Amino acid sequence: AVVSTQSGHYDRGFEEGFPLHPGTYKLNREGAKWSDIDLAQIDNPRKLLRYFWSSSHMRWKYQPLNIVRNYFGSVTAMYFAYFGYYNFWLTIPAVVGTAVFIYGIFFSLTSQTVSEICDSGKNYLMCADCFIDGTCAATYLSD
Repeated sequence: AVVSTQSGHYDRGFEEGFPLHPGTYKLNREGAKWSDIDLAQIDNPRKLLRYFWSSSHMRWKYQPLNIVRNYFGSVTAMYFAYFGYYNFWLTIPAVVGTAVFIYGIFFSLTSQTVSEICDSGKNYLMCADCFIDGTCAATYLSD
């Protein structure tokens, strides 16, 4: 396809178009809520996925992998199954890391050793930082 510089439209663009997902995900009734629907109202797979997969009231439920497999295929369902499993097992190190971080903050605020080092001023000299031009600067422990 060639783009015309004057009109900005395609010359010999699309000859046919096919919708990626047929049907709508919205409910047939105006103003209906997803939490109040009857499953008999769901007449296409997009509505089924919208209800069981992407609505907020299903946030803590397992993924509907059979519905995903029927709609998107086995490879996509395996992708979401793997990442669901992966994210589930990453919650354990995330919780432990958050607990250690919070403990570290409270420990640094109440630790006598940390307060002695931070309040030491210019008493404890560490190794000097030397630069490429040959100058060296003293670094103190409290810095």
